[in-house]
Amino acid sequence: MSLSFDPDALRVLAEILNKSGLSEIELEEGDRKVRLARAVAPVTMMAAAPAPAAAP
Repeated sequence: MSLSFDPDALRVLAEILNKSGLSEIELEEGDRKVRLARAVAPVTMMAAAPAPAAAP
């Protein structure tokens, strides 16, 4: 089974994905289905500064 998609249509979907801020978009047409997903950058947490030592 060979599926082919119009490269221009894929570009349009990718543009919609980027402009909308969505992380993924899926299109189904008959027996064809395409899903584009964007890798989301991992969130890094800053470590809290240690509490200052008590003065003697």
